[in-house]
This record gives sequence, C-alpha cells and structure tokens, in this order.
Amino acid sequence: MVPSPNSQDPFFPECVNWLLCNQLHDGNSEGWRAFLAYISEGNAELQDWQTVMKYQRKNGSLFNSPSTTAAAFTHTKNADCLQYLRRLLDKFGNAVPTIYPLDKYARLSMVSSLESLGIDRHFRDEIRSVIDETYRLWLQGDEEIFSDAATCAMAFRLLHPLVKFSEDCFFNSYGGYLKDVSAALELFKASKIIIHPDESILEKQNYWTSHFLKEELSNMLIQPHRPNKHIALEVDHALKSPYHANLGRLSTKRAIKHYNTDGTRILKSSYSSLNIGHEDFLELAVEDYNICQSIHRKEFNHLERWVVEHRLDKLKFARQKQAYCYLSAAADLFPPELSDARMSWAKNAFLTTVVDDFFDIDGSEEELINLIQMWLDCLNSMLKEAEWSRNKSVPTMDEYMANAGTSFALGPIVLPALYFVGPKLSEEVVGNSELQYLFTLMSTCGRLLNDVQSFKTRELLRVVLLEKGSVVPRACKDLFWNLNKVMHLFYWKDDGYVGNEMMKAVNEVIGELIVLQ
Repeated sequence: MVPSPNSQDPFFPECVNWLLCNQLHDGNSEGWRAFLAYISEGNAELQDWQTVMKYQRKNGSLFNSPSTTAAAFTHTKNADCLQYLRRLLDKFGNAVPTIYPLDKYARLSMVSSLESLGIDRHFRDEIRSVIDETYRLWLQGDEEIFSDAATCAMAFRLLHPLVKFSEDCFFNSYGGYLKDVSAALELFKASKIIIHPDESILEKQNYWTSHFLKEELSNMLIQPHRPNKHIALEVDHALKSPYHANLGRLSTKRAIKHYNTDGTRILKSSYSSLNIGHEDFLELAVEDYNICQSIHRKEFNHLERWVVEHRLDKLKFARQKQAYCYLSAAADLFPPELSDARMSWAKNAFLTTVVDDFFDIDGSEEELINLIQMWLDCLNSMLKEAEWSRNKSVPTMDEYMANAGTSFALGPIVLPALYFVGPKLSEEVVGNSELQYLFTLMSTCGRLLNDVQSFKTRELLRVVLLEKGSVVPRACKDLFWNLNKVMHLFYWKDDGYVGNEMMKAVNEVIGELIVLQ
C-alpha cells in the first residue's frame, strides 16, 4: 500500500492506479514473478522454467545469482548459464560468491561512503571517474544498474538532477518481496531529492518507502538480537532528518560514529565486498575529522579573542553568540584551506547579530541612520522593519516581501565569504542576475522558513544544481545552499539561537573529538 502523505491510512487512488498499471493477467505483479524466479533453487519442481529464463541477463546469469543460475542450468541445460558458471569457477575456484558481478554497486557504495564520511575531497578524480562511468551506463540503460533496486537508487541519488527516476526500479524487481531494507533506504534517500514540480514518482516513492522503513524499524526494535544494529540506526536517522537540514560536519560525525565496517548484506543468503565498509576509510575519516576540528578550535578561539579585542563583548544589548556564528560557518565550510572563508563568515555573522540586537533593543534613530551609511542595503531594510514595529503599522504583503529578504541580514554574512571559497569572481559574475536570484531565494527561505520553506528550498536547490547556462561557480552557489541548511538547523525546532539541540551541535562540530573504541 502507498501511505497517505498526511496520515498512516492508505493513499487509495495511488494504490489503485499502481495496481492497475502493474498487475498482470494472472493477478500477480511483475515484482512477485521476479521474486519467485530469484528463489528458483528452493522450489525447482514448481517452476515454469520458460518464464524463469526471461530474467536471464546478458552475462548468462539469472539475477547475478550463481545458485539461481545453477538451478536454471540443471533444468534447462542453457549454454549461456553454463558459460557464466564456468567463468565463476575459473575466477573463484570452489569459493563461489553469493552475487557476481557486484562491482557497480560496490563502486557506488564506496563513493557514497567517502561522501558521508567527509573525505570525498581527497578522491575527487576517482569519484568523478565513477560518476562519469555511471552516467554513461545510465544513459545506455545498463542492466547491472537497472536490475538491482539498491544500485539503481544509489546511482540516481549520486547523479540527480542529471537523470530521471523510474519506479520500475523497485516495484518490478524481486527486491520489494525480499524486504531488502538497504535497497528501500537508498530509494528513500533518493526520493528526498525533489527539485522539480513534476517529480510525482519521487513523491510516491517517498510515501511508500517511508511507510515500509517505519514498519521494518519497528520489527528491528522488537527483535534486538538480529544483526541489524547499524541499518536500524541509519533508517531511524533518515526518517527523522529532512534532506535540506543535514549539515555537513554533524552528518559526517554521525556517519563516522555509526560506520559499519562489516559490509555484509543478508537477502536469501549473506554477501559482502571488501570495498563496502572498509576500515581504512574509517581510520582516514577519523584522522581527517580530528585534524579539521583542531583547526576549527583554534579559529574559534581567535574569534573569541577578536570579540574581546574589539570590545564587542562590552555591548550590553548584544547577545554573545560567537559559538553559533562560528558553527554556521564551520558546519559545511570545514576543509582546512577554507579558513579565510570561515573567519569572514563567522565575524560577519557575529556583527550581523550585534546589529540586529542594536535595532531591536538600543538603537536611536540618529544612530540607525549613521549605521545605515556603512551597511546600506541590509540596514535600510532593518530600518523599515523597525519603523513598522515602532509605529505599530501592518505592511502590505508586497511591502513586506520587498523588504523581507534584505532585512534577514544574510548579505553581510554570505556575500563577503563568496570571495574566499576558491573561484575568482569577475565583475560580470558579481553583477549577474543569477547571483542576485540565488541570494534572494536564500534570504526568502530564511525569512519565511515556517511558511513556504518547501517550495523556496526546492527552488533554491534547483538553481544551485543547475549547470546549463549558469555563470556563477558551483562553490559560490553551494555557499547559498549551505547557509540555507544552517537556517533549517537554527529554526527547525527552536527560535534560532536557543535550545539544547543547538549547544549539542556546537559541541559536536567544535568540541568533541572522535575516539574509536
């Protein structure tokens, strides 16, 4: 059943449509037939082997499964099955793997692990090679990608928005009937990346996979002795965390803590790969995280000294939010070489907070006008909001929206940091409407976070990922997206700078080292 987006009740129109589109003449679905064919060695005498052989792949196997292929050869004497089995024996001798080949899934899983562990920047060329090859194979309709739900979903997630998703990836594969939680989790992660209004397939996948994962998670919690601790933690986190609110350092630290060095998956039997759950990745990730964190700690100490040296700590009206301001910078701009960008971001964020407090609490009209001369656009908009509040007047929607983005005071934080993230910005790029549009979207997301966050966030992500016709460097566009994620963390549950979750996030990124047990 496809659950309703607003309740646990079935989403009946979608259920009926899907059943009508996928049900075969005998009342079964294609996925169910595929599942029965996949376990042929267990019910060989009941099988229609002519139907089973429809699932034979180009390499001669059935589902890349040696056991299923061996059963098929025993009953059909198919020459391609025999050739596949002989290649296996030539390569592995008597130790035949559960699944072969597994290289495409293993390579994609390796890329996904490198990204989640925060060490992908050390392997950019290797990752680009895997992504380019996967994109080429996707366009060719390669069966090694499209015949396995987990591989298909992972490839889509890493390639999106370059490719479109097909729901046949899971529903018409045997994976749906094996209750493969790993495959469903990959589909759920992929279904979170919705940036176009016409991606209804992803919305349906999100409804279905979230319902499936919640049920499986309940079963895992009831049976604590099953070998599913790591996957249960991953499922729980994925269900609770919106895609647009996952900050880099927090996600990385969590991934390191819960990284599973045992890459075994259990379907009809267990299998694993040396490239999945590699201990060397974990050791490198811990070392890299702790090195970055030591740099972040020194920078944060410098920020605190800077506040004291400039007597900003003496301003009675100003909140002392150095930790949160630095967190907003280091959460995603974490590499050591981006120190200048972090310090620019953090200092301007702190100054923006001081100015905001000045307007809210202690600013006279004369002082406001003088300050406006230094921070033109930002403070002009703040003055307008201050006037509305002082006069107890209610602006029209047009007046409010025209002023809202600028008054949120992200300009002094983000715009100076653009010059420190890597690409050299020309006057053409700085004055381009695309850059202004990115800034407007980001600011509007912040100001209207609780009202229209879904639409604006999706539009911001679309513009950030857009490559065709874009003149703004990707590193600069990522800066706008990173701050949008920071704002979701700040305002997701609490009111900005308050709450235990915020202090916990500060400690995770700046304070607590990772120690392997």
